[in-house]
Amino acid sequence: MKLLEINGRLFVAGIAPGTSDADIGRHFCRYGEVSDVCQPKDRFTGCPRGFVFVQFPRPIDAGRALADPHHVINGQHDR
Repeated sequence: MKLLEINGRLFVAGIAPGTSDADIGRHFCRYGEVSDVCQPKDRFTGCPRGFVFVQFPRPIDAGRALADPHHVINGQHDR
């Protein structure tokens, strides 16, 4: 799983198939309030593309999530 933060918005790659927006929100809310989770889908298949955007109202909270070296979401570990 890879993370990148820009202005309170995290880009998270390597999301396991079947992971819901709620799963992602539950994981990242430990770092602060999550205002939005966007999981883009393939325009032809409708399946998730394996990455998400997580928006925090406070950029410092996104920075805390980024600083944590270990994330496990729906059984998928960071690398």
